Amino acid sequence: MIEYNKEQLRGIRIFFRIISNSIRANILKYFRDMEITDFTLIKNRFCLPNSTLRYHLNKLTDAGIIYTPDGYFYEITNHGRKILIYIKKLGDLMAKFDVEI
Repeated sequence: MIEYNKEQLRGIRIFFRIISNSIRANILKYFRDMEITDFTLIKNRFCLPNSTLRYHLNKLTDAGIIYTPDGYFYEITNHGRKILIYIKKLGDLMAKFDVEI
């Protein structure tokens, strides 16, 4: 039996919370190609209202996945990079079973 400590369980919850929301998952995937970006570029990419985008960026920031020094520029954290790796691995695994995520 596998046992997880509180920090590991927190990470698992965050991971699934992020990938289960399509807006946050897509914003996170956007950071694969961008180390640093700004609010306007993200807004233009996803065509979301300011309030909706701000809500999801705050969720990603609160989870420690992205960082913003000023509320306008955003960059992915090391934790966020790890989550991108997990999403890629999960996608590769699901492709073996012909399931799309």
